[in-house]
Amino acid sequence: MNDNIYDLFAVVLHTGTLNGGHYTAIAKNKKAWYEFNDDKVFKLNRHERHRIVSNHAYILFYQKRGIDFDNIDDYNLIRNTLNNQEGFSIKFPVIQFPKESDDEEE
Repeated sequence: MNDNIYDLFAVVLHTGTLNGGHYTAIAKNKKAWYEFNDDKVFKLNRHERHRIVSNHAYILFYQKRGIDFDNIDDYNLIRNTLNNQEGFSIKFPVIQFPKESDDEEE
């Protein structure tokens, strides 16, 4: 089994041009996705999930599966988990977009 699986949990979006535009963010909290636009927060419905990763995506954030980021006491645990036994050899991660089954019932 590949131990380098990462799950998407947030995206920064940019609309506009190189000379100007607007940034928003979409992030996952538990199993629901929320859009943050200035001082407004909206929960995304199932039919809006196509907006999470679109041609407006600017920065995508992933976390390694299997690390409980909510309950970390020792950050060496992350470093030790991310390094394999042979040191710093590079492996290409498997990136997985959240499946519909991961979503809350609406």
